[in-house]
Amino acid sequence: MAPEVMVLRDQNIKWFEVLGKIGVTAAAHPFDYVKILIQIGHEPLPPYPSHTLFGKRALALPGAIRYIKYVSKVDGVWGLYRGLGPRICGNLVNGIIYTTISQRLPEFTTVNSSDEAEEELTEEQKILLHVRHTINEMVARCVAIVISQPFQVITVRTMAQFVGREEKYTGIFSSLRELYKEDGILGFFSGLIPRLIGEIVTLWLASSVTFVINTYLVEDKTVRTYIRASILYLSTAVAYPFSLVSNVMAVNNCGLAAGMPPNMPIYASWTDCWSHLKAISQLKRGSSILWRYYSGPYIIDEKGRPAYASRAQFNRPKSS
Repeated sequence: MAPEVMVLRDQNIKWFEVLGKIGVTAAAHPFDYVKILIQIGHEPLPPYPSHTLFGKRALALPGAIRYIKYVSKVDGVWGLYRGLGPRICGNLVNGIIYTTISQRLPEFTTVNSSDEAEEELTEEQKILLHVRHTINEMVARCVAIVISQPFQVITVRTMAQFVGREEKYTGIFSSLRELYKEDGILGFFSGLIPRLIGEIVTLWLASSVTFVINTYLVEDKTVRTYIRASILYLSTAVAYPFSLVSNVMAVNNCGLAAGMPPNMPIYASWTDCWSHLKAISQLKRGSSILWRYYSGPYIIDEKGRPAYASRAQFNRPKSS
């Protein structure tokens, strides 16, 4: 096969991959949309009496399906795709920057050498290769996140407009102008620091644990693949609070009803937001969108069942 044909074929494969990822993103967008609304604390539907998996009585919050039906009822089916445009743009920018940076970093693919070559390495060399690869991966991801962060902020704010029914953030360019008008240059990077920290924690935790297990404990290649996926999932769960805080800070005090009292306290910094969410046991808010349980104040009715006490949100505890 001619080299030109091979190059064209590789480019077509890449475009098919890009289109496939866009399709998956669009298909899953309604679930990600309601997850963002849950993360920023919007609960339009009251809790209802239910039971936990262990049979204990509890107040349950509407899951993703019921939440999606509610959004569809208010905004129609197309309303479920609020924020999809800037999200796809952000993903494309992130992917392009990540690929460009990773290809320019030295020894980025050294760790992918043949098994025979890796077996000849000493323990110190294996660890050094792992560290170099992880550092390069971290640099590429962080640069991609920094450059694509404005699209992430626009995505979250576009979705958050559902709470107050605003229409400030619509098109990509008009949203960029509105973002600059509202918060200046720093507004483009709202929530960036916790997002970066979460990405770094996920990467190092997943890669290091996977490296240790696959290097010293497991030899079967098929099992190694499952271990890598499992460890990545667990690492993402560990770093989830950083993602939550990042999205909350992207909308906090931005002029939208969702980011202002009484819907949300005004935070001085992302650490202030973290401390508040931790104090009210909400650092995992939105981590599960299928089975959710209400953890706020409730009363016990005359039949001994938990009942919803109030829909009012609580402000941060006053400092003494």
